[in-house]
Amino acid sequence: MKYCLVLVFSLIMGSSYAQENDSIVQFYAEINAGELFSFENKSIQFKKVISDSRCPKDVTCVWAGEAKVMLAILENGKLIEEKIVTLNGQNPLDFSFLGLEDIYSLKALDLIPYPVSSHKIKDSEYCLKIQLNKKVEK
Repeated sequence: MKYCLVLVFSLIMGSSYAQENDSIVQFYAEINAGELFSFENKSIQFKKVISDSRCPKDVTCVWAGEAKVMLAILENGKLIEEKIVTLNGQNPLDFSFLGLEDIYSLKALDLIPYPVSSHKIKDSEYCLKIQLNKKVEK
């Protein structure tokens, strides 16, 4: 039993030591529809808005709605993967993707402009706010 407790304690200490020695590099960006955000040798492209059913701010709705956007993740100009991201106004959507060397976490923070009933948003007007985190081991 003592050995099990020592093993568990050493595993806990080892994992907290690893966490203390890692740091996070953060990037923030606002990407217009069709544009790229480039960092290091990678890029995120905000390809398009697939749907935007968010409740206009000047209307009372039963459901808040959501927006879906398509992102492309590229490394050295080559497509790694495409992601459909759903923003529903609650928590920022967080997902991870693998580069060839590193692991990143991306949060979709906001899609602007927010709809109003008197104006149909053109695709070219959309802007996606993102936060990108990269774990760096020391």
